[in-house]
Amino acid sequence: MNEFYKIDRDVTLSEKIDDDTVVINLSTGCYYNFNATASYIWELACCGLSKDEINSQYTAAFHLSTKKAASDVDLVINTMVSDSLADTTDEKPVTCELPTDIAAYIVPAIEKFDDMQEMLLLDPIHEVTEKGWPYKNNEQ
Repeated sequence: MNEFYKIDRDVTLSEKIDDDTVVINLSTGCYYNFNATASYIWELACCGLSKDEINSQYTAAFHLSTKKAASDVDLVINTMVSDSLADTTDEKPVTCELPTDIAAYIVPAIEKFDDMQEMLLLDPIHEVTEKGWPYKNNEQ
């Protein structure tokens, strides 16, 4: 059985900046910096690849042993799932063009920050309906 990853775009935002990716979890108020190799894994997951496909792409991109690649991928995927940045699913959620801009290999690293947690959680913009701000979800 293939395991895929679903990113809830209503709760998780991401932006690639140079080789890194900043990911914000609006439900927890935490944000993350994925370094270049962790960003590559994030992008592969966002493109709807299964864990096996991610391992294969990652191994080929960085010319790593399958054991080392699996270890790196597990590190990033486990963080994504445990910090509610992605959910596992049996269905392929999306497909997109695979990333082609691959930086030189470095050990994948994810930094987690909670210093803006209160401000991100207080932000009324992400709690609105289709009517827009200032109408909250529970207002008609």
